[in-house]
Amino acid sequence: MSVVEADKDLSDLILADLGPADPLIVFMEVVATDGPISQRRQDALYARTDAAGFNRSQVAFVTAYQDRSAAGFRKTLSELAWDSFAWFTSEPHNIVQLKDGSEKFSF
Repeated sequence: MSVVEADKDLSDLILADLGPADPLIVFMEVVATDGPISQRRQDALYARTDAAGFNRSQVAFVTAYQDRSAAGFRKTLSELAWDSFAWFTSEPHNIVQLKDGSEKFSF
């Protein structure tokens, strides 16, 4: 198992929803601190959650930004990991999902 480097891999927040169904673990990064949830970071965190026995459907990755028009979002958009989410404080009721297209989905 790969070692998670706290200063490079861990997100700002780790949230857990322990509701009545399967638990959901959410790794959330605020782009103002470090970079977004990149593919490298996602892979490192998946290695840990896989080893702990979590199904990948129980793990989510969110990068939070101030606004879609802010320089931070435009600068890091290309680094966002597929199968992750982007959320904006200026539009709190909306979320962007980055799908990799390997699974069938409808519009």
